[in-house]
Amino acid sequence: MNRKKLSLLLAGCAVMMTTGCGGGKPSTPTPAPPPPTPPIEATAPAAVCLYMDNSVSMAGYTADVTYINALTKLVNVCDSTTVLKCADSYEALDKSKGNIIEQVKNLTYGKSSLLQDDLDHIVETYSDGTIDFYVTDGILSGKSTDISNNRQWTLQQAAQLKLSIEKTFTKARQKGLGVSVYQFMSLFNGTYYCYTNIDNVNIKSNRYFYVIAIGKPGVLLHFKENSVGKEFFQPTAAIHILGEMPLRSPVISEKAQMGKFDAKALQNQEEGMRGMLPVIVKAGVLAPMYTTDDIQKLADSVRVSVGNTLQNNIRATYDRGNNAFTFLIQTQGRGDAFDIKVDIPYNMPEWVNACKQFDPYEGDLYMKDKNLCDSRTFMLEHLIGGIVGGMTGDEALLYSSTMHLEKQ
Repeated sequence: MNRKKLSLLLAGCAVMMTTGCGGGKPSTPTPAPPPPTPPIEATAPAAVCLYMDNSVSMAGYTADVTYINALTKLVNVCDSTTVLKCADSYEALDKSKGNIIEQVKNLTYGKSSLLQDDLDHIVETYSDGTIDFYVTDGILSGKSTDISNNRQWTLQQAAQLKLSIEKTFTKARQKGLGVSVYQFMSLFNGTYYCYTNIDNVNIKSNRYFYVIAIGKPGVLLHFKENSVGKEFFQPTAAIHILGEMPLRSPVISEKAQMGKFDAKALQNQEEGMRGMLPVIVKAGVLAPMYTTDDIQKLADSVRVSVGNTLQNNIRATYDRGNNAFTFLIQTQGRGDAFDIKVDIPYNMPEWVNACKQFDPYEGDLYMKDKNLCDSRTFMLEHLIGGIVGGMTGDEALLYSSTMHLEKQ
């Protein structure tokens, strides 16, 4: 499995199990488990700021019903809505000049804007209680002057562009913000601008655009529950990173009451299971956030350590019926007490990998091939990777928790 996969996602996760037998010799008290991550409460936004990428590359979306429907939904999330034009120094539309959605439909597209700078501006100027939306084609790029001086600038600076996004969303995490990224398929009819600013192609075909929502987790959750998948707003895919990362809840085994297990009973299990302690990690909200294939691949990335030693021979599986990850710990030869630590890293969802460019240094071919222009988003993996890297921190963990075990 590709361990760079990053999935996306997420409002909460819990690790829960039933309890089993007790009794036996007394031992030292079991340390208290870490407090579980508190649930996120959905909160209606007090205001909306809609940031429109009105650069020239967005002009081809404007006649498509999916694009217009999404914008219509965003300007009607609540009564207080401000629409800002990113390519015009974040100038706000004047509501006195008529219906706001009609103004959005008739925006002038023609200047240039930088996605990484727009996102940084949104995070820097965020106001509590609002939900900020950024509508974009999701393509990272450099300034026109940079590219004019070096046609390969965007490809050569890919890692720095990703780092810029990561720094922005590190600030977002420090502010207690969350993020959702929604992908839409739209009928694009216009010019596709390649990374060199030359050899551009005119296409009329399906092409993706993105709505990036930034705000406090409760506000983002309210939008997700009340708008996503309903009239006018039906994305093809999404990533949600809400709340504290990594998520933590106590790990408990069904055969270890309060962390104490009956070593003799485990030893008397059938051949092949002797000494084995089963552990269950409930997947919580992971299932609806990931596709079935993605969540099964996520099981392959579960990391289990005993003490400070990573157990390379432990493999978790995903139990669809119980919506849980399961694995076995061998208790023989481990002493009277030990800790097990469970980490689940983020994995990039498959829809991100499906959209990314196959080889960043075959960009000329990529941009000249209309089929690839239609079906992929140039350097999407760097955009999503930067967002998730900043929101999750250095470890980029979805879940992390430790269970203390003692023989009895």
